Amino acid sequence: HNTILILLADHGLHGHDWRELWRVYEQRNPFLQILIGKNVDGWEKMMANLRWNSDKLVTHADLYMTFAAYSGQAMPLSLRKTVNLLSEQVSSERTCRSADLPDEWCNCWVPKNCNITNA
Repeated sequence: HNTILILLADHGLHGHDWRELWRVYEQRNPFLQILIGKNVDGWEKMMANLRWNSDKLVTHADLYMTFAAYSGQAMPLSLRKTVNLLSEQVSSERTCRSADLPDEWCNCWVPKNCNITNA
């Protein structure tokens, strides 16, 4: 009950026949789940921040800095433009560029469905 559990995994081998677009998209978006015991100090605020951040642009650097904040150990890197996912809210306006995410790892290019009609 007094535990924070962070699960992060990749999608395994990509030897299937799916469209290349979705293989690249999934490679850039590994599985992530954060579970927080209700007895953790600040549980309500952490849960509110996780709910807010759940559909925002989150980077691996954010995960690193979140781990660092709760590890109790000095971490070797201090990364700019990161967010502690449990104590801060990611901006709704955050982009790959504002998060210092290199273009090759940005998923903002994924096509979206559009309703196009001929006039």
